[in-house]
This record gives sequence, C-alpha cells and structure tokens, in this order.
Amino acid sequence: MRNKSLGYDQENILTIRVPRENMESKYHAIRNQFLKNSDVIGVSFSSHVPDGSLGSSPMRLKTESESTGFRTDYFQVDYDFLKTLNLALLGGRFFSPNFANDSTESVLINESAVKLLGLKEPIGKKVLYVGGAEKTIIGVVKDFHFSSLHNSIGPMALLMHFTTPSYLYIKLNKGILQDKVAGLREDWATVMPNVPIHISFLDDQINNLYFKEQNLGNMISGFTCLAVFLACLGLYGMVSFSIKNRLKEVGIRKVLGASIDKILLLLSKQYLWLIGIAVSISVPISWYVINMWLENFAYRIDISWWMFLASGIILAVIAGITISSQAIKAARESPVKVLRNE
Repeated sequence: MRNKSLGYDQENILTIRVPRENMESKYHAIRNQFLKNSDVIGVSFSSHVPDGSLGSSPMRLKTESESTGFRTDYFQVDYDFLKTLNLALLGGRFFSPNFANDSTESVLINESAVKLLGLKEPIGKKVLYVGGAEKTIIGVVKDFHFSSLHNSIGPMALLMHFTTPSYLYIKLNKGILQDKVAGLREDWATVMPNVPIHISFLDDQINNLYFKEQNLGNMISGFTCLAVFLACLGLYGMVSFSIKNRLKEVGIRKVLGASIDKILLLLSKQYLWLIGIAVSISVPISWYVINMWLENFAYRIDISWWMFLASGIILAVIAGITISSQAIKAARESPVKVLRNE
C-alpha cells in the first residue's frame, strides 16, 4: 500500500480545502499569487482528492440504449490538472483554453471506461453523461488509483468545472516541505486575508485510507512481541526445571565421555520437537487467516512459502538461544561437583 505506484504524483504535493464562497472570483488571483512563489511549480483546482469520495453519474454512448449505461466517477478539473498530478495521457488531448467548448461539451475518460464502452477508437465519440448531457470524448488517460487499493480501478471521467472547485493542488520543488508551507500561508493571506487556510499533504491523505490497516499492523506487532516474550519466559522456566532434575544424568554422561555438543542436543531436542509441532499447526492456520484478510484488497501481495520458513527459523533461533543459556551452563558443570551434591 505504501510503495505501489498509484499512477500519479503524490509526493511534494499539497492540497488546500478551499471555501466555496467567492471562490470563482478569487480563482485566478490565488492561482497567480501561488505561481509567483519560487517553490511552486504547479497549481490546479479540482472538485475532489483521489480518496474514493468522487462524484459519479451514469455514462453511455449516445447511440446506445439507457440500459447499457454504467456508473462512472468523475473529477471536475481545470486546465492544469493533468500536468500537476503528472497523469499519463494515452490518446487525444487535454482540456485547453484554445477550445471554447471544452468547458461544456468535452470529457476525458480512463482506460476502464473505454473498455466498458466497448470502443477501439474512443476519440471523438459522443457519450451521455452527468444528467444526460452530450459530451465528446477528447482524450483518454491511463488508469490511476483514485480510490484505495481495497478496490479495483473503475471507470472514471475528467470534466471541466461545472460547480465551484473544492480543492487546490500545489506542486512544490523537492526539499523540506514544512519550510515551504509558511510562504504558502503568506501567499494565501495576501489574496484572502480573512479566510483560514487548511493545508494537507496529499500523500498523508492517501495513507489515511489505510488507517485501519496501520493500526492493525501496530497492534499485531505489539502482541507478537508480548507473546514471544512470555513464551520465552515460559520456555526458560521449563528448561531450568527440566535440567535441574537431570543434572545427575548429565554428570554421569560426562564421566562416561559425552561431549558438550551431545549433552546440549540431549537437553534441547525435546523442545525442538515441540517447536516443530507448533510450527506445523500454526502455518496452515496463519496461511488461511492471512489469505482471508487479503481478499479485502483488490491489489495484494502473494503469501509465499519462504515467509513461513523464515518465521520458523526465527522462532527456532529465539528458542535455541533461550534453551542454550541453561543447557550450556549444565553441560559445563563439573561432574564431580554435580555427583557430590546429588
């Protein structure tokens, strides 16, 4: 979730939730003010951020019946949206002020929408969209994740604003973003002095889509450490008690010529068998539970055998260290001292 490419730039991009009041009249003023800032390399307005909470409306070809329509999410954008988020344009063109009808008659769609429309050459085709208005497809953008990775990429469209924009995207030069935020606040106050500014980092907003998974991961890590610690305490106690009762046996074996390695194996093998049984029980259960959980995600990793092997090896090493601390001490004990005490 943290490393998968989403199909657009999310680093070095800030978003500002803009007030709807008087935004239309301030649109160009605030944009131009930010572009004067040397740290800013792109500014764009949009109706939404890519967190899955987009608007949607049925879409269908003008020549097809209403029953062929399918619900399609949309962004309302400005002329700089494609460049600011670095979206990939696969065909056609993006919105341009050189085409006066773009604001009312044009639409861009993604690859998923093209497939659902059944078009091989989508550019120039007419669709009915957003209240049944006729739109001309002027471009196709490469599929990108406008929702969380719980969901597969669905049909999506880009439209010019038909309502007041809600979000401002600001793309910054690389560097310490926190140092640049103060300058942006000053730029905002220059144009809108009496309006508070609410700045967010786009990558933080995307990560918030997985807040539940992050909490779950932290909780599992905490309980795992606690379980291993308690298991080691229990194992340490069992080994200490068992070895104490076998000190005479260890002493006799040493007198008869048993090496430290053989004594160590003798004292440890029963616990290694228990660890092997535990692993054989836990692996299939873990595999089943993890795969059930991963089914909640359209995009997921595969569970490989080496992950369980690595877990088993780590468990054996931790247990071996716990057992060895007592077993080596017993194996090195002087047989004369042990037999005299016994």
